[in-house]
Amino acid sequence: RPEMYVVIRRYRMDPESIDEVIDLARNKFLPQLITIPGFKAFYHVHTAHDCLLSISVFADKVGADLSNQLARDAVKEWAADLLPLPPEIIEGEVVTSEVVESLITPKSTVL
Repeated sequence: RPEMYVVIRRYRMDPESIDEVIDLARNKFLPQLITIPGFKAFYHVHTAHDCLLSISVFADKVGADLSNQLARDAVKEWAADLLPLPPEIIEGEVVTSEVVESLITPKSTVL
């Protein structure tokens, strides 16, 4: 089975900042994230009025570690005032997965 590694970062913030944080992630963070070797997918999920999850999928732990460093640097540079608390980080190797072929697209899609 091919190796995959997932990083989930949970950010809490002022609900008034959600749209600005999403915009920064979409326009500044994501273009850099996709250049990390082994990048496979990224999802940004608005889970509660004051919470965003970022879910990044990589071919290996090396890419996942690089994404965590990039996220730390991005918050410091662009969003320190919007994200004053460090994220909760959950990461690990994917041990079971299934993908519906019709959901795979050749290019990144931003909703």
